[in-house]
Amino acid sequence: MTQEVLNLSEAAECFLKDVSRGHSPATKNTYQVALNGFFQYLERQLQKVPATLPIATLEIEWAINFLRNRADGGGEERQEKAAKATLATYAAALSRFYKWCSIERLLNLPAEDYERMQIRFKEIRGKEQRTILNKVPPDEVVEALLQEVRKPKPTNETRGKTDKVKQELIWLRDIALLETLKCSGARVSELTNLTRGDLDLTNHRARTIGKGNKERWLYFSTAAWEAVEKYLTTRAKALSSVATGEAKAEEKPSHLVKRTNTGRNYGGQPLFARHDRGAKLDSVKPLTPRAVQKMIVALVERAELESNITPHKFRHWVATRLLTATGDLAATQDLLGHASPTTTRIYAQVSEQTKQKLHRQVFDGQPIEISRL
Repeated sequence: MTQEVLNLSEAAECFLKDVSRGHSPATKNTYQVALNGFFQYLERQLQKVPATLPIATLEIEWAINFLRNRADGGGEERQEKAAKATLATYAAALSRFYKWCSIERLLNLPAEDYERMQIRFKEIRGKEQRTILNKVPPDEVVEALLQEVRKPKPTNETRGKTDKVKQELIWLRDIALLETLKCSGARVSELTNLTRGDLDLTNHRARTIGKGNKERWLYFSTAAWEAVEKYLTTRAKALSSVATGEAKAEEKPSHLVKRTNTGRNYGGQPLFARHDRGAKLDSVKPLTPRAVQKMIVALVERAELESNITPHKFRHWVATRLLTATGDLAATQDLLGHASPTTTRIYAQVSEQTKQKLHRQVFDGQPIEISRL
């Protein structure tokens, strides 16, 4: 790879290929959107065509001015000012792209110039106090949702037997799902991608593939594991009652991955399945992340809570609870599947109430709770 044979578009294509090797498709797509916006700015504002522009001529001022342009909503066609989260995404993508070009020796980028670009990016984005505390749902909200999901929905006597069975399966599945969200710290996509074959029956955990294709274990609390077992057992009975022939063996009451005489492996069946009207009772189709989001919204409404809690906020809740109880940053990082401890560190922020309590414990002679430090 030499700078003479690559133009800006070709360099971006190589960069995105490298990104895709160690990150999720979502990360690659996010970077691609940012670079496309940057390239459009170069063409419209600077009359620079990425397809013909030698990569070696790339300047940091172009990136700085592009970010400033998006922050101000400028350009030939007036745009809305970009949100801080969008600006952060653009800054991250451009920073990584410029650094990659430098590492690949496609661009001469002195360290002081790169640092100056980073400083300008921070100035444009504005001083943003990065806090996770306002994203963590209160314990009372989490418990209220668990209480609500455990309440059986009134049975509609006019419905047929199949609908009643589906209603029970939805109820048991939602309990298992919420209990798992509460204790695992999993991303919602990780939960919906779980299969029965991912379960470790001995240690009450499940193998998952997270961001960047990184493998880790998700751990279940006793309540979550028992809820999953009850759901799967009921699901198995429901399927066996309507199935015939080979299909009758499709879902085993046991959680073990077994093979029938035909050699078919059933461990690939989703752990959390659909049971809506569009899903047949004798089939096992995976639940979608969007369906989980809708389930949480419905629970909030049923519980009459004033909360904008989302499935991902359970992950924030688990992280802060782990760090508050143990203070173990490394273990929390591994449990959450973070690539960098810097990401985990933001969960170590504590509330003003906790700071005041710790201060009084130290200086007013009150007993110190070691697990909180």
